[in-house]
Amino acid sequence: MDRKEAERVAAFVRRSSASWTRVASSPLRTLGFPAYRFDGDRTAYFACVVESNRVLRASVGKTIRRVLDAIGALLNEDIQLLYDVAHPGFHILAFDECPSYDPGPPHSDAPYLRVPWLNPQAVDPGDNLSFVVPVELPEAPCGLEIFPLWRTSRNAEGEEWTELEPTLYSYRIGYLYLFPGSWRHRLSPVKGSEGELRITLQGHLARLNGRLFAYW
Repeated sequence: MDRKEAERVAAFVRRSSASWTRVASSPLRTLGFPAYRFDGDRTAYFACVVESNRVLRASVGKTIRRVLDAIGALLNEDIQLLYDVAHPGFHILAFDECPSYDPGPPHSDAPYLRVPWLNPQAVDPGDNLSFVVPVELPEAPCGLEIFPLWRTSRNAEGEEWTELEPTLYSYRIGYLYLFPGSWRHRLSPVKGSEGELRITLQGHLARLNGRLFAYW
């Protein structure tokens, strides 16, 4: 994604601030409907997804399609969107109320387990991929930390693992970051100034009935 397109996408996200949703008590916001927001109410989920997807398709649908085509070229596969599952969306970190952000411990991604209509047994965990495309960043550096695991010993009780220091992949606007969802990862701790935002387009890939689809 070139800088001009990233600026256009970021401007859309900023204009849509009335539709941002706070993630729990953190300063993180979403534009879109990620699977972790599903609270068990299927009717409400589908209603929110249909409206969210409509807004995203109308304003940034071509951008999302280009990102998916770029991933598809890397994987040599066509990547589909499903209209009753949330499309890739945006995480927004606003620094007005929080000049520094510590994301907490690392985690792995398995959001296909929460998509309400999807049978997790039909999804191949080996194709569980996550992706991030930054479209606006603060002046201070930030990025994606990947935490490797290193097996130190094996005994009768099983394997003992030691977590090593993470590798930081610094974010650059418009660049694609694609990685297995099973990898333990987190946003690096980041600082920002009033008025600055960190905006990332995010999503996941899963294989269903032999075909890859993108969702959030």
